[in-house]
Amino acid sequence: MAGPAPASFDWDGVPIDSESEAARMAERAGQRQLVRKGKPCMTGHARREATEAEGVRVQLSLPDHDRVFAVLAFCIALLLLASAAVVAASRMAGAVDSPWVLLVSVNAESNIPTWFSIVLLAAGSGLAWIVRRADRTRGAGAPAPWGWIAALLAFLSLDECAGLHEAVGRNLVGLIEAEGVLYFRWVVVGAPVALAAVLVLAWLERGLPRSDRIRLATAFTIYFGGAVILEAIGGVLADDHGRRSLAAMASIHAEEGMEMLGAALIVRALLARLREVAGLARPA
Repeated sequence: MAGPAPASFDWDGVPIDSESEAARMAERAGQRQLVRKGKPCMTGHARREATEAEGVRVQLSLPDHDRVFAVLAFCIALLLLASAAVVAASRMAGAVDSPWVLLVSVNAESNIPTWFSIVLLAAGSGLAWIVRRADRTRGAGAPAPWGWIAALLAFLSLDECAGLHEAVGRNLVGLIEAEGVLYFRWVVVGAPVALAAVLVLAWLERGLPRSDRIRLATAFTIYFGGAVILEAIGGVLADDHGRRSLAAMASIHAEEGMEMLGAALIVRALLARLREVAGLARPA
């Protein structure tokens, strides 16, 4: 059985419910055609309208959010398994910092897992902005949170790329002793910032449908839970057993996995919202 037609949006994030508007514009353009030497010819104004009807309102297919999440979850599992396998093999071979480890380990920077996280968060930021435009066009009651979510995800993508939180930790050397839950010093700043972000988002989302609130709350809780709570736990394990110990490496993989899973759930929540705006799904 054929599934529902994919949702369509223009480049501004405006939902296209039907082709009636484009048809009307094309009809108006056709009415302005002139016959010159037996061949139809449009005036400049008519040509512009026909171009707009055919080319400007580009339809963007919207995939099913559950299928997208399944693909992303598979990629996350693949990255974690590859990282764990390469780290384990390098430990047995005595080459802890081999090029393969630096390329695929989730404990390294500027590599494949880092790129995946950057793209995932940046995609979420773009989707949140499209949701904002679509909700505003439809006259939805609370478009404001989507702009803040887009900005937050853009900042998280920048942090993943530039390592801003690591820079904060380096600037705290000499001010905070690196031990226990503060083994990674940036946690002393990151924990209250993450808590404030979650509380502010919860307040901004109070006007959204229940389904959106649940999806977003779950996604951001998993993301920040991995980024801060598991990071602190990993610091305790690294302090007690060594940063390259099996316990510390397992904690790091769990932390990075939670971050990527949370980002994938954010993308899923935003796609689900777009499908509701387009009328392909009913809000709970």
